[in-house]
Amino acid sequence: MIRIIDQQDQIFLDFVRSNIRQNVGLDVNYKQETCKTKAIDRDGEELLAVVVFHDFIPGHRMELSIAAKSPKWGTKKVLFNCFDYCFNICEVNRIYTQVLGNNTKALEFNKRLGFEEIAILPEFTQDIYGKAQDNHVFTMTKKECRWI
Repeated sequence: MIRIIDQQDQIFLDFVRSNIRQNVGLDVNYKQETCKTKAIDRDGEELLAVVVFHDFIPGHRMELSIAAKSPKWGTKKVLFNCFDYCFNICEVNRIYTQVLGNNTKALEFNKRLGFEEIAILPEFTQDIYGKAQDNHVFTMTKKECRWI
């Protein structure tokens, strides 16, 4: 059974850091004090994904970062829980994500979720190998969200 864990834990942030570094080649540094996490696991055994909610400006916006080991985490229940948190609990007007151009899985996943790509920032970020990467910016409003 898929579970959602609403608990701040450094282990979840470390999972995200490791996953993004290994799969995308980018170092990220989320701090427990400035973000919230939702961890998704299977039967309390295997951590499948972590969603990090950060850069929160009350009433306006927040950013989502997602790290996943398996595509099986994205059930309707989990997606409802994540988007409900953003739009109904935190009451933001807009959420956004940023994806490096070399992360084709995340680019496609954001589009399938219903995010609209609004910008590509050429050579905006440098990966851990010293290569400049394009940064794709996606956004969604509550009205555009089909998950809640």
